[in-house]
Amino acid sequence: MEDIEKKVQRRYFIFVVLIVISILGSIALLQQYLSQQKRIANLIDSASGQIVNVHEVSEKLKHIAYNYENPNNFSDLQKFIKFNDNFFTAQEEIHKVCKSHFKAIPKENARFVDSLFTVINKQLVELNQVSSSVLNNFNSYDLDDEQLDRLVKTYEGAMRTLIDHHNIVGKEKLNELSRFITWLAIFLGISVLGGFGVLLIPALKQVIDKNKSLRLLKDDLQQKEKYNKIFIEQSPNSIAMLDKDMKYIAVSEKWLKDYKLEGKEVIGVSHYDVFPEIGKEWRAQHQKCLNGAIDKCDEAVFVRADGTVQWIFWDVRPWYASDGSVGGLLMYTGDITKKRQERLERQKIDRILRETKELSRIGTWEVSLSDGIFHFGSVAREILGLRENEQIIGFEAFDIYKPGISREKARKAIEKLMKQGTPFDLEFEIINKRGETKYIREIGKADFEDVKVSRIYGIFQDITASKESELTLLRQNEALNFAEQITKMGHWQWNVKTNELKWSSNLYKIFNLSPDSFELSMENIFSMTHPDDRLKLKKHMEETMKNKKYGKGLIHRIICPKGNIKHVRVVGRVILDEENEISEIIGTNQDVTQQVLEEAKFKALLESAPDAMVIVNEDKIIQIVNTQAELMFGYKSEELIGVHADILVPSDYKLMPDENRLEYLINAKGLQEIDGKPLYASHKNGNKIPVQISLSPLETEDGLLVSATMRDITEQIKSKQRILDANEHLKVLTEKLQDQNIKLKEFAQITSHNLRAPISNLTSLIELYHLSNTAEEKDEICNKLEEVTERVSLTLDTLAEALKVKNNSVEKEILDLETIYKSAERKLQLEIENSNAKILTDFSTVIKVEYNKQYLQNIFENFISNAIRYASKERQPELLISAYKEENKTKLSFKDNGLGMDLEKYGHKLFGLHKVFHRHPEAKGVGLFITKMKVEAMGGNITVKSAVNDGTEFIVTLN
Repeated sequence: MEDIEKKVQRRYFIFVVLIVISILGSIALLQQYLSQQKRIANLIDSASGQIVNVHEVSEKLKHIAYNYENPNNFSDLQKFIKFNDNFFTAQEEIHKVCKSHFKAIPKENARFVDSLFTVINKQLVELNQVSSSVLNNFNSYDLDDEQLDRLVKTYEGAMRTLIDHHNIVGKEKLNELSRFITWLAIFLGISVLGGFGVLLIPALKQVIDKNKSLRLLKDDLQQKEKYNKIFIEQSPNSIAMLDKDMKYIAVSEKWLKDYKLEGKEVIGVSHYDVFPEIGKEWRAQHQKCLNGAIDKCDEAVFVRADGTVQWIFWDVRPWYASDGSVGGLLMYTGDITKKRQERLERQKIDRILRETKELSRIGTWEVSLSDGIFHFGSVAREILGLRENEQIIGFEAFDIYKPGISREKARKAIEKLMKQGTPFDLEFEIINKRGETKYIREIGKADFEDVKVSRIYGIFQDITASKESELTLLRQNEALNFAEQITKMGHWQWNVKTNELKWSSNLYKIFNLSPDSFELSMENIFSMTHPDDRLKLKKHMEETMKNKKYGKGLIHRIICPKGNIKHVRVVGRVILDEENEISEIIGTNQDVTQQVLEEAKFKALLESAPDAMVIVNEDKIIQIVNTQAELMFGYKSEELIGVHADILVPSDYKLMPDENRLEYLINAKGLQEIDGKPLYASHKNGNKIPVQISLSPLETEDGLLVSATMRDITEQIKSKQRILDANEHLKVLTEKLQDQNIKLKEFAQITSHNLRAPISNLTSLIELYHLSNTAEEKDEICNKLEEVTERVSLTLDTLAEALKVKNNSVEKEILDLETIYKSAERKLQLEIENSNAKILTDFSTVIKVEYNKQYLQNIFENFISNAIRYASKERQPELLISAYKEENKTKLSFKDNGLGMDLEKYGHKLFGLHKVFHRHPEAKGVGLFITKMKVEAMGGNITVKSAVNDGTEFIVTLN
């Protein structure tokens, strides 16, 4: 028994060992089967993904080949390269996995799979070549779409065959596993019956779980494909489905259209790569939605990366997986840009209509015949001056219209509207509730009910301003007509494009015509022109049309219907259109017959004059000459009239001086000299003729004329030559004084005051000279003449410099004040050292100024010299020179501690010529006079502060 027991035990032990070994072997085999099934499922999943990816590679290659011009301008090009590399890497991994299966499958299956990969690899090689060619030569590579589609189709067919093959292999493995499990179950059921069967439960459970996991993976793939079809093919709205990583799972066609993404592959691409313009705020909101929130917006602006603007609405919410977790986001959006523009346009039109109504002051009213109450709009109430709750009922409405014509006209129109429904459109004068008189244009209409008027309504517009303008214009036209009658003028308009002419009533009277009996046309007007003047009129019109400018007008004769001849002056103005072409010519005609006759009498008077007479206008153009002028100058009248008067003046002198001399010349009587020089005229042959000229002004309607009467004074010049030679020096001085007197009218008083005594002395000395009998007396008188002449010369030189300062234009430049001061200091160095003067400067506020350099140096030199010259003997001379800004103007201050002066006593003549206030041997009273002239010539001024024995401060304001 023991042997049996031992045998049994041994056998049991062996049995147990065999069972354990069998179980372990079975578990190992099951694990191998399950691993193979898992690898097959993963292989199928990868192969399916490769099929999708190869299409995406194809589409992106096409997009790159046809749309890219410069790879550096597109950031997502590198993403495609990475995607392309991942595609080929994944394919290599699939091939490796399949090769690893070759040892575990029959040889015929291995040869079949190997042949498939031969086909696949061939397509991949060609696809890789195409991809490389596109990427490297996209701007010159001609992509063959058919070749690419054929490669993709062949690759897809081979991959689907590979998938189908592995599906069959998988099913066979499952069948083998099923058979193995059946036999194993029978074996173990028989072997392990009684307690060991429980050892198989974990293994069976593991097999079942693994099988379920495989089915879930497969179902998940199928479900994703279903989602794609639903959203792409069926959704009519802009909908997108994204995963947790914000990558697109599916999009509708409407989405692609709304956001201009047609032809672009977005599946698997990040939402933020497709729309890089999305900011942090929206991204944060998406994260909230991924946590379960719902985001809605009815209207928001979306600025695209290319600068375009869209207005959109959205509803973003999470979608949930089967286990209840958030799987990603659903986005429902819409482009409302067009609808928003239409809405804003409607609002704009409504606002414009409302504002137009208010600006044009158009009010509305209506009244129901059942109660007779008038209802007015806000503008109407304001025009009528109605208070907020004030009403007008029935016939009270007539009280608004001004008594008389307006009220009666309104009563008839409204009664006819109420009874017959006859509309009206009339103008009325009203007196509103505020007592204001206004003009309105009112339109009334009626509504009917059962053929009876049930309601009347209308609008009225405040036309007070335009009506008053119209009345003002009528009054002005009446005044114009009256003025035309007084001045014998009439106005006309000629529309050149339509050849339409319009005349004023007074113009018809000038031509002795009637508007009813005369056909107004250019031909008829031309026929009334005097035959001798027609060529002149025609030439004038041709020049007007050519130059597009009317010119100065002309005077011509007309023959009136009764045969009488009139002279008319025609003045016009050309009006150009937008194309710079003549559209209209307007002008006036004036009857100048009487004036022309007077001019003829005047010309006859000129002809009878014994001297040469020339009449010029303000522009110095010769208007009239007489016969004596023709004889004197050698010209015919035709050669002189219309020519500048300079033709009669030698080249070195002008007959007509500048404007500041004109008054002097006009008032001159028998003028033989100007500026101390003989007055010459120029003969046609170039010879100079000494003349005596008398100028007289003639005021005419055409402006100022100057009549010049000239006489040849050659003999007089010869007879006076000796006298002129004897007094040449005195004459030069006198002429210089005259010249300064002309140019410096404002110095007339100064000149008179400073020259009266010297000239009187000169005159007396000359008389004494002629009366003296001895040589000693004459020498003494000559010495006195020399002293007086020197003083006169000094005065004239000073006035000449002042005139030069006043009339000459000066140049400005940027000057450094410190540099100007140093220059003055060097020039006056000896005076400064001898006087022991202390000079301080402060140019910290104003460093540089824009001024004339010479003037500024003279200002510094004069005031520094004055401070030294008029220093107090009781203290060291001190002078502070500073510059500062005041009221946006630069000011220079020269403040000394010198003698000072009594401004109340001497202030009014401080800057006068030859005015001195301290006894100093070098004082001449010229420096301040010239300095003031220079400062004022530059647009500035000088003020002074001073007290006796307390110094003086001169303040120079620069312009």
